[in-house]
Amino acid sequence: MSDLPPEKGEKWSMMDYILCLSPHRMKAAVWKDFLWMWRNVPIMMFITLLPVVQMILFCLTIGRDPKYLHMAYVNDEMNFTTNCMPTNGCEYNLLSCRYLESLRLHKIVMVSVTGINNRNLIESAQQRTNHMNVNNL
Repeated sequence: MSDLPPEKGEKWSMMDYILCLSPHRMKAAVWKDFLWMWRNVPIMMFITLLPVVQMILFCLTIGRDPKYLHMAYVNDEMNFTTNCMPTNGCEYNLLSCRYLESLRLHKIVMVSVTGINNRNLIESAQQRTNHMNVNNL
């Protein structure tokens, strides 16, 4: 049996595949690839640094919390005359006030809208003065 693979027209057996994976051939292929990389440093820098730069730019631009967005809201849970006073603890009343307080902590500019049938909320949406409109908290 020779060390060469069979001719093009012949069918390969399992032993032929194993003979092609000899350590000498693998060493020659690795050495050939290493020499190619050594001679083409700019291309190798491009191949290795481009994904790193893409990852850094992606992490810097995507995934941050939005800040200073204007949000108009209608809170039907509260009277229009009283302000929200969120409470701490395990009380389940005034949940809308807790939610609004958590949004304020995320630096979202809150605009309270009052009016019959939320007409003012619809008008602010049509004028595009707010980025978000929330109804019935």
